[in-house]
Amino acid sequence: MIPLFCQSVNDCPGHIRIFPAYTASGKGVEVLVQESHSLRLTERKSLSVTGVTEVIRFEEDTVVLQTEMGTLVVQGEQLQLKELSVEGGHVAVEGTVSALSYEVPRQAGSFLQRLLG
Repeated sequence: MIPLFCQSVNDCPGHIRIFPAYTASGKGVEVLVQESHSLRLTERKSLSVTGVTEVIRFEEDTVVLQTEMGTLVVQGEQLQLKELSVEGGHVAVEGTVSALSYEVPRQAGSFLQRLLG
């Protein structure tokens, strides 16, 4: 898995952009991975995701979403689905978010083909 949050801007892969987001409370982080896929996490309590193509799994402690940029895993406590727009590709989750990560896609082919490149 690739961690979504980086120690510094120089540590982040080129396709991930991190911007401060100012909410009514003045706290929040907005992460834009691509124009069609974005994340907005406010105070670790409210997560808004666009560019969602499928909800793979939704449980109280783990949410797995297929997005236009890969599989996003959200971990936390007391996670609740607050909004789901299949047509718009938007999902809103509330609860305590402890981690956001993207799964690295597996390469096609057999183990030997992947090993020999």
